[in-house]
Amino acid sequence: TSLSILVAIVGWVLTPSFVPAPRFGAQEAARRRSSLLVIMSAKSGENVAMHWFRKGLRLHDNPALLHALSLTKNGGSIFPVYVVDPNSYQLLKCSVNRARFLLECCQDLDESLKRCGSRLYVATGDPVEVLPEMWKKFGVTHMTHESDETGEPYALQRDTAVAAVAKDAGVEVIDFTSETLRPLGNREGGYVANCGGDASSVPATMTSFQKLFSRIDKGGIPEPLDAPKKEDFPISADEYENDYLTLKHPCDIPWPRGQNRSQIGPIWNRADANKVTSHIANGGESYALDRLQKTITARPNWTAQYEKPKTSCTEVSDPSTTVLSPYLSIGCISPRTVWHAIETANKQAKTNRTQPPVSLHGQLLWRDFNNLMAHSANSQHAGSWGQIKNNAFCRDIPWSSDPNMLSSWKEGRTGYPWIDACMAQLRSEGWIHH
Repeated sequence: TSLSILVAIVGWVLTPSFVPAPRFGAQEAARRRSSLLVIMSAKSGENVAMHWFRKGLRLHDNPALLHALSLTKNGGSIFPVYVVDPNSYQLLKCSVNRARFLLECCQDLDESLKRCGSRLYVATGDPVEVLPEMWKKFGVTHMTHESDETGEPYALQRDTAVAAVAKDAGVEVIDFTSETLRPLGNREGGYVANCGGDASSVPATMTSFQKLFSRIDKGGIPEPLDAPKKEDFPISADEYENDYLTLKHPCDIPWPRGQNRSQIGPIWNRADANKVTSHIANGGESYALDRLQKTITARPNWTAQYEKPKTSCTEVSDPSTTVLSPYLSIGCISPRTVWHAIETANKQAKTNRTQPPVSLHGQLLWRDFNNLMAHSANSQHAGSWGQIKNNAFCRDIPWSSDPNMLSSWKEGRTGYPWIDACMAQLRSEGWIHH
C-alpha cells in the first residue's frame, strides 16, 4: 500500500495538467509540491546538492561547484546559493562601494548561472539559521563550499556552527580549497603540509616563502578548471522563481545583527548610495575575465616588464596596475587563472621578464604569503587574525591615538595633496593604487 500511495503521489506531481485545489492558495500549493518533490528525491535515492557561494563568486576554476554538479549526474538537482550575511567580514565594516561591488558580483553570477539553465538563490541573514531552512525546503542531501583557510574569527565560528547543524540535519558538507594558489594548511600540496604539518613552522619572510613555494612541485601551479557548461547542470523546474532573488540595491542589505552604529564602521543611506556615480571596477566574474584579457593577455610585453614599485600611483585615466585585486579578494577570478594568464603572456613577450617578488607573478606570491601568515597566526593563537596582540607576525608597537588626526586622514583633510587625493579616490571609486 505504501508503494501504491507513492506511485499515486508521483503521478499527481508529474501530471502536466495538475492544478492546485481551489482551497489552497498559490503559496501553499507551491509548499506542498516542494514537500512532495523532497519525498520523491528521498525515495528514489537522488542527490539534491547545494553549492554555497561565499568568496569564490565564479564558475571557472571552482572545484566545489563542480563536485556538487557531479553529485547530480545520475539524477537529482542543484541549488547554487549565496547568503547575504551582514555580520560577515566583507560587510560588517564596509563602504557603500564595497556593498555595491558585492551585489554586482552576485547579479553577474546569477546571469551566468541562468545561461546554464540554473540561477543563484540569494537569502539574507545568519547562515547558521538560513541554510537549515533551505536544506529542509529543498530536500538537500549534500552541500559544498570553498574552504576559508585564513582562520578569520567570524568565518571560523560560522563554519563550525554550520557543520554542526548540517550533521544534525543529515546533510553531508564537503569543502574545497581554491582561494589561493596552493592550500594554506595541512592538506595535500599545502604550504603547512610541506613544513612538516606544523603551522608555526611556516616562513616568516618573503625570501624564505619563495624557497618553500619553489620546492613544492618545483614551483608549478595546477591548471585552472574549466567552467561548467549548460549540459553539466541537471534539468529541473524552478519551484521558487519569485523567491530568493538577488538584491538590487546596497540598502537592501539588512542591518548587522546585535550591532549598533558605533560598531559597524561607515554609515550610509540610500542617498549616499545614489551619489556614487563613478567606480573603477564593476563587480562580477565577467568583468574580471574581461579585465584579465585587456590588461594581461593582450599586453605580453607590459606583463613581462611589470615591476613593483615602478608603477604610477598618480595615473588616473589608465591605471598602471591590473586592478584585479577587487576581483581576487572576493573570488570573482581564480588566482590560478591569473597565474597561468601571466605565464602565457610572459612566453609570448619579446622582452626580458621581471622576476618575483617584483613581477606580476610575485604579486600573487605576496598574496599567498600574507594569507599563509594569517593562517599560521590563527593556528597558534585563535582570533589573532587582524590583531597585533598574540600575533606571531606582528610587533606590539605602542601606536598613538588621536581621533582628530584619524578623522583628518579618513576625510582627506591632512593638508598633504597626494594623501588627500588618495582618500578622495577611495571614497568615490572604492579603490586606490597600492
